[in-house]
Amino acid sequence: MGSLFVFVFFAIYTQVLIQKAKQEQKYLPRIFARYIAYTDGYLRVAEKYAQLLTEVSSKYLQFTAQRDFQQQLWDYISTEFMLENPIPIIVTDDDLQPLVWKNVAVSPDSLYAELSLASRARLEELMTKMVQTPLIDEGNLTGYAFYGKPISFEQFIKNIDYEIIVTDRNREPLFWRNVDVDESARFHQLPIKDQFDLLSRQSSMTEVPLSNEEDSLGYIYFSNPQSLSYIRYIIILELFLALMVVFFGSYGFLLLKRSEKDTLWVSLAKETAHQFGTPITSMMGWIDYMAESPSEGTERPDMPQILNFMRADLDHLRNIASRFGKVGSITKLEPH
Repeated sequence: MGSLFVFVFFAIYTQVLIQKAKQEQKYLPRIFARYIAYTDGYLRVAEKYAQLLTEVSSKYLQFTAQRDFQQQLWDYISTEFMLENPIPIIVTDDDLQPLVWKNVAVSPDSLYAELSLASRARLEELMTKMVQTPLIDEGNLTGYAFYGKPISFEQFIKNIDYEIIVTDRNREPLFWRNVDVDESARFHQLPIKDQFDLLSRQSSMTEVPLSNEEDSLGYIYFSNPQSLSYIRYIIILELFLALMVVFFGSYGFLLLKRSEKDTLWVSLAKETAHQFGTPITSMMGWIDYMAESPSEGTERPDMPQILNFMRADLDHLRNIASRFGKVGSITKLEPH
């Protein structure tokens, strides 16, 4: 019963690991699906940036032909351009106080003085992470423009939830994720130990080349599902348990056969003792009869000695029968 329970448990656990491995095997198709989606999104954003840049350029050419083109250009940038601009941007004065902002998770319809402390802190935090560009008018600093970088492949890698390493064509790591190594530093900035750990992890991963028709762009390394290694160990353990069950089953069968033989011999011994009992009792009765009432003309002077010899032989037979009768019984030990 215990062996059956163990096999049922391991069978169910193996099925769970197989289902988990199937789910983990979807990681590779999922990364390429995300990469395709990322590429499509990147191209759409780039196309929108190109259209916006073309519009700004055309507006600039139109305004330069007019006398007050600077004011009209500023009005266009602060109104139409800011509405269509998809890039996170913050425009400040020369004291770094925000004047205009867009796509930064803070309402652009309020003045900076009307914002809450949390919104102001949000703008200041974003400004520290953005690219800063000074705004110069006729040689004078009038303010700053802060804008966010476009989406990058590094951001795409950060959205992946399993172990992955992306390298260049020389197999030098560029980006990595979930490999217990600092993800914010470049490879040459890492400590020697982290570089060695990263390269060791990379050598144990599955390699997928990234290339176009002309040249190799790099490689992606990802780990095989851990469930596969667990399944391998489970199979070995199940084989070991099967061998153990066969061994103990065979040993139990041998013990059963031996027990049957012992039971057979015990039964034969008890039956022999029982068969001895009847003639021995009968002979004891005849000896007592001969000792108490000897027949006339048969009395012999050595008759008592003969009877004693016969009683000794009967006692010996009775002891033998008693020993046969005790075969297979539990011995009761008594102190002497």
